[in-house]
Amino acid sequence: MPLADLLVVGKDSFLASHADQKAASDRAYLTCWALAHYLAFERRLIGTKAFNKYLVAVNGGGDPTASFAELVGQKLDAFEKDWHTYLTRLQPNGQLAK
Repeated sequence: MPLADLLVVGKDSFLASHADQKAASDRAYLTCWALAHYLAFERRLIGTKAFNKYLVAVNGGGDPTASFAELVGQKLDAFEKDWHTYLTRLQPNGQLAK
């Protein structure tokens, strides 16, 4: 799932009421997990004041895309490229390949 889509999907994207919705739900969940992992372990943003500011902005009705770009200090396309590069290097044991 592209990052721009993930940032604006609603909670229903993570639910599968019917078998034909399972693949889309799994994709949303796994993309979200990968993003959280990257933000927590590579960028070390989870739990910071900047992350809390992002959450307040988004939960207060702010633009999720602009708020996220501010959080990571990059435009979405540049961030997504870095994130995907990280994911290609991530090994099953959680360490990065050299």
